[in-house]
Amino acid sequence: MEAAGPGTFESVSLQQGLSFTIGDGWGPIFPEAPELINMQLPGQVVLFVMLSRAESTDDAAVSAASGGLTLENEESVEVGGIAATRYEVAGSGGDSVLVETLFGEFTTNTDGEAVRLTLLEVNGTVVAIAEVGTLDDPASSWAESQKVIDTIVWATT
Repeated sequence: MEAAGPGTFESVSLQQGLSFTIGDGWGPIFPEAPELINMQLPGQVVLFVMLSRAESTDDAAVSAASGGLTLENEESVEVGGIAATRYEVAGSGGDSVLVETLFGEFTTNTDGEAVRLTLLEVNGTVVAIAEVGTLDDPASSWAESQKVIDTIVWATT
């Protein structure tokens, strides 16, 4: 994802290819990599799509929980036609490892962020989607990121 602004974009580097549509105000945070794509709607929400090192979505959830985070309000969802599990993330404060990715550890600070994590398997690889929003109105933050998530199409489907 190189361009900012509204439109449909296709991943150019992410190993599990995907396309998605973003609205006005969205843009990348840093360049796309083979294991990570990210975007933000400044002041509202940051969205990450990452490849996990976990062998399964259950392993990815256990890993997050062992890092001091609590995964709450488990919900079955679909992302791009693939079954997924979504959680709200709570913690004891401070930085905690949310996902062990192919490039290292992705941490979150539950003191200052509202976090939602979605885990799914795409073509045998665990994909983690993290939505990081504002604490004062997480529902509004997640509603904005959900608009993008709802447009994801995996190259493998």
